[in-house]
Amino acid sequence: MLLVLFHPFGRSCRIHLFVATLFAPLLHYSLGDTVGETGQLLEPAQVVSWGEGGELATRIPSHWLQFRKPVGTVCLTGDDRIGKSTLLTLWARSLTRAEGFGFSIGHKRTSHTQGLWSAVLPAEATGLDYHLNLCDSQGLKQLAEKEQWRLFSANVLIPSVVVYLVINVVQNDQLRDLARMAHQFQQLSTDELGAFGRLLSPHLVVVIREESDLDGEQQQDGRDLSWHLEEALSGPAFAEDKKLIRQVFQTREAWSLHELPLEARRALRDPTTASSLLGPEDGGHKEVVPGGEGWRASGQAVLQRVLVILNGKQGEFPQGGPELSEWYKSVVKTVNSLEQRSMGRLIGHTERLAVWQQRRNFLSEWRRPVFLVLLGLALLLMLGGWLGKWLDRAAWCTWIVVCVCYVGTSPLVTVPLNSVVPTSCEGVTAATNNPLLRLACREASTQTAAFLLAMILGVLSYPMLTAQLRWLLGRFPLPSWLRQSCSGFGLAGVIAVLGLIQDEGLGIVVGDSAWSFATPTILALAAALAGAELVLKLRHNRNCVRASEKGLGLHFYIAAPSEEGQAL
Repeated sequence: MLLVLFHPFGRSCRIHLFVATLFAPLLHYSLGDTVGETGQLLEPAQVVSWGEGGELATRIPSHWLQFRKPVGTVCLTGDDRIGKSTLLTLWARSLTRAEGFGFSIGHKRTSHTQGLWSAVLPAEATGLDYHLNLCDSQGLKQLAEKEQWRLFSANVLIPSVVVYLVINVVQNDQLRDLARMAHQFQQLSTDELGAFGRLLSPHLVVVIREESDLDGEQQQDGRDLSWHLEEALSGPAFAEDKKLIRQVFQTREAWSLHELPLEARRALRDPTTASSLLGPEDGGHKEVVPGGEGWRASGQAVLQRVLVILNGKQGEFPQGGPELSEWYKSVVKTVNSLEQRSMGRLIGHTERLAVWQQRRNFLSEWRRPVFLVLLGLALLLMLGGWLGKWLDRAAWCTWIVVCVCYVGTSPLVTVPLNSVVPTSCEGVTAATNNPLLRLACREASTQTAAFLLAMILGVLSYPMLTAQLRWLLGRFPLPSWLRQSCSGFGLAGVIAVLGLIQDEGLGIVVGDSAWSFATPTILALAAALAGAELVLKLRHNRNCVRASEKGLGLHFYIAAPSEEGQAL
């Protein structure tokens, strides 16, 4: 933006550039104003739907791109008409204390939820350190075979925690069905399965709805039934299917969910009584619908267990809404593909994302020290002289590093699964064993491009911005050494505001405020004025060139007939 506004003609362009420098941070925030930072709750939305030919299609809500903190995802899946949406509604209201919030609940034999629905609960509303994405899946058993494969794979690949809901006991036929729906994971080699376990395998929580009083056991809130799950997975029947499940879900556990009595299920159809069953504990309801106390308490106990698991996986979360959106798209492309290498490609993509996350953490740790170095150099620029020139060059190099750190830690930089370079490199590297070529292809990504652009921006912007700031400070009666130092402090101030907005999400500009519209308007006006001035200057220069060529032609015409004139 700043480079576009600058041109070397006239002085008013410097004013336009200064205006752009002041308002660019506000534009950055107004475009990235986050719903989550204000704690506003939005109703669940369908994020994955069915398209042509039984393929899945993403329908990412626009407000997802505005989330800036990490986003943890938990998906709840299982058979049809088993209470998935009802349990998720209980969890959402327990976390947010919002009575009217919830997933749509069906009361017919056919599937009510279609595809995948999600509700991202802002961290400010839940009190968690991250945004929580609650994902509600369509029932698996009423779908065609390929649709089952795709939807089940999406439920496994998208979240950090998968909650699978069953009734009474974990049956062998349910395990067999799980293995059959995990068809796409059978394509993985042993090495790829190992990489999948390290990078992508979600934690499985089997929730067993207790519809019967089995063996006279006393029901307890949040009873741990992991022993029952492991016992079912270790039996001799369907050994290969059970082995596949253990490979896909390398960490797993099981918990009980009390029965929801008939009276309570009927109460769910009435919005008034449903709020008593699903509403927050401090929502003003002194009583819960009769018979629903055990179900509610056990459901909240499972939620607490899920949160404990998510807290241990925070380092693996997408670092904001843009990354979460890109991950959904990558998963949907993978599960829709019929290629043999589609799942392996996603695992390789995840490995690159893990490396990128390590680099981003490194840049995040060093961003503050580098910024302090820039401030120190700006202070030392007061010395002036030959030492000031060398300090200015050191500040230039530091500014380049600051730009790389800022861009490298931005949540807006994402990596698509099937970008042009990795797709082309896949065929090239398959035909050669050149390690340098493989390394180059592995590093060819949007993050690498962002680093290079940040370096170019730092190289070009430092002399341009410091020159403009010194010109502006020159309008005031200040000594030259102070103007040079203040220009460095000005750059540090700009990057400090941008970093503060990116890290803390300060409410400088809200999405529906006047600033949200004024900021891009002022920038557009500055760009228009600078562009108009540039056009006028170019037109003036062209007229001067034409006049010069005409005068030069007349000179040769006049001087040509006379030898004395030619000599002159």
